[in-house]
Amino acid sequence: MRVTTQVKSIDFLLDGEDFFARLHENILRSELESKDNFEADDDADSISIKLAYWKADPHLTLPKVTVQHNGVTVMRTSRRLIDALQAACYEGVNIYVILWNAWKTECWFPARRFSQQVATIRASRRTEREGVFELKRHNYRGYILHPATSLHLKIAVFERANGPQVMLGGLNLGECYKSNKIHDRTNNWHDAAIEFKGKAAEVIDNFCDGLRANNLPAQRGDDETDMPAARQRIDVKVLTTDMRWRRAERHIRTEVVAAINQAKRYVYLENQALTDPAIIDALIAATARGVEVICVVPHPQQTMLGDYSGYAYVMGFAFKAFALAGMKSFRYPGRIRGEWIIRANELNSAELLYQGYFTSDRSVDITTERFINGDQGTDTRAGNNRDAVTRTATALANGNDSLYHNKTHPLLPFRPASQYMNRFIKWRGTGTSGNGSVYLSKITNIDSTSASFYSPLLPDRNAESPYVHSKIMLIDDKVAFIGTSNWTYRSMQFDAEMSLMINTPSQVKSIRKKLFTHWGMGQVNFDADVTAWRSKAKTNLRNIERRLGSINRTRVHIVPLTLADFQVSRLSMAAWGSWAVGNQI
Repeated sequence: MRVTTQVKSIDFLLDGEDFFARLHENILRSELESKDNFEADDDADSISIKLAYWKADPHLTLPKVTVQHNGVTVMRTSRRLIDALQAACYEGVNIYVILWNAWKTECWFPARRFSQQVATIRASRRTEREGVFELKRHNYRGYILHPATSLHLKIAVFERANGPQVMLGGLNLGECYKSNKIHDRTNNWHDAAIEFKGKAAEVIDNFCDGLRANNLPAQRGDDETDMPAARQRIDVKVLTTDMRWRRAERHIRTEVVAAINQAKRYVYLENQALTDPAIIDALIAATARGVEVICVVPHPQQTMLGDYSGYAYVMGFAFKAFALAGMKSFRYPGRIRGEWIIRANELNSAELLYQGYFTSDRSVDITTERFINGDQGTDTRAGNNRDAVTRTATALANGNDSLYHNKTHPLLPFRPASQYMNRFIKWRGTGTSGNGSVYLSKITNIDSTSASFYSPLLPDRNAESPYVHSKIMLIDDKVAFIGTSNWTYRSMQFDAEMSLMINTPSQVKSIRKKLFTHWGMGQVNFDADVTAWRSKAKTNLRNIERRLGSINRTRVHIVPLTLADFQVSRLSMAAWGSWAVGNQI
């Protein structure tokens, strides 16, 4: 689904502190409005709550909330999610819960508890006005069977008299997502969501109705426009990844890559991982033409979820590729002995390729802007890169996973985790650098002007740094993507995902400023200098390493990652698992 539309307003919700309070408030407002309708003898059937989630625990404890209703202050103490939904249902609210019928135990057990609780509620009907309480465990699978697909959605829809209101983002309904905005030893989960109402909310409401249907609904067009009768304030697109039809929908990647290809100043993203080949290539090309790329991910060596080596193994190749796009020099060992040093000032050209491709069809030229004088965005190499990245994204969208070819395995599917090792750099130059090529896996050191990967680090040695789980991308203060989709291969290719693309600059800039302030980077003058984030992060790391007294060791600080941070043990089962089952990461 790719629907161009509008919304009336967007509220950015940061971390569980904002999200779960707003969720509880919306459930309470639905309950109170439905009660008013019944007492006024009005039709209350229009009041409903729809929850479509990858994971939802009915025993999740919601925080205490206070709302204003008809001029009266109404308060609810902390209570379980199932109790809040049950209270709303007793007042006539129709509750529809859609959960992934999971093969993962962390999702299956909460879904089973939800089923048991709903069965108990339905068996003990208490009031005439009691609404429907329906639970559907969705067996999401692709039209073509894939072993790793999941219903990865995180959508809450509250349909009331003034139209539907949607909460969309990275937070599932579980205790581990309940983190305050000040990250410390106990608040170590970072996430984000948006709340909005307007025409886009109606589109998503209809989408959730389709998930509830017993039969697969008719597929929407690849590119639709669904505008409100009267103009609403913010321009958006509703985008999905969805494999349920013969023609799979992979519109999130398509729009993300197109937006990165147009970036002039910066690309900022947050997520638990970055593994999608088309997005990575688009970011490499952006780095090469001078765009500041900022990827905020969990710290590979210190994260609260423990072993991160599966992701670290894959992302280490992306780290090297980004660094090479802004390199001064790089080193790799000789075949017999010694070490080769390749210097950028001796190169006429350099490109990144996959084994089996020596043409521009699958290559990214990293000489743009770094080695030659050219007008940013108009140089021929920049145009060629955009074309190459677009071809890759289009091939993947069409279901052609065979981006990696060689003579011995001509049809082997592209699996990022297992085949990034087949990527290499090829160059032509003068002096000691000469002409040559080397696999990225062989490169041991890169001296680079670019620093693309960053993490929130908690300097306290006995604590764990927060896990970055938000699914955000901001580009040039013009475009934002926020939703359920990771920037990973499986989220772009296989899982059921939804993202909202925001095309109103004032909204994007507001979100960016909130995030920068949240990370303690609010003082950087990013409007004037996009490298200010990088400078501040380097200063943070230097102060932490020197153990300067000015550093608060109980709060997180953004630091740049190094190649050493992505190193994993050769005995790591998580890394070997990523290598073996690459398209599941």
